Amino acid sequence: TLIVGDGSNNSDISSLTTNNATLRFVTATNTTQTHAGPIHGTGTMQKQGSGTLILGDANTFTGSVNLGAQNVNGGALRITHGGALGSTAGQTFIGGGTSDARLEVLGGIIVPEPLTLAQDSGTIVHVLNVAATNTLTGNVTLNGGGNTWTLQSDAGRIVFTGDFTSSASGFTRPIQVQGDGDGCPLHPHQLRH
Repeated sequence: TLIVGDGSNNSDISSLTTNNATLRFVTATNTTQTHAGPIHGTGTMQKQGSGTLILGDANTFTGSVNLGAQNVNGGALRITHGGALGSTAGQTFIGGGTSDARLEVLGGIIVPEPLTLAQDSGTIVHVLNVAATNTLTGNVTLNGGGNTWTLQSDAGRIVFTGDFTSSASGFTRPIQVQGDGDGCPLHPHQLRH
């Protein structure tokens, strides 16, 4: 495991390679860190700590991205580039339990990454649209447990074009859509079990 950041400083490494290992970014409470260089390789990326990590470059790593209870807890991963989550060969796992992990999108981007949302035990947001119209084209898997899956738009609109599939026997808990933005349109044909 390669750990980047001490919880308070930006990453000043111009390029990172995961090489079949884990790349872990650490962000402290009430801090925002930016990593501007590309991330390459075949390993996975983790985000740890309750602060915010911003990725604004096209990344090509092929492993998964883990936010929240899947591996490590917390905070926000904010992406401002459609390729920031790496190759679509991996997927991004978000939340679970009491984790406050969330994916934030902004900048009018198109994100092809498949997502897996773990239900939480409260009102924690899984995907947050910060501003502009952002489109997520990958399929979304909804894992069981907890109470709900929450999507929020603070400004602008978040559009999902992929299918939503429940890993349980059906959609027994709600998908909550909230926020002051222009919404998050979902069509019944997108919900598959």
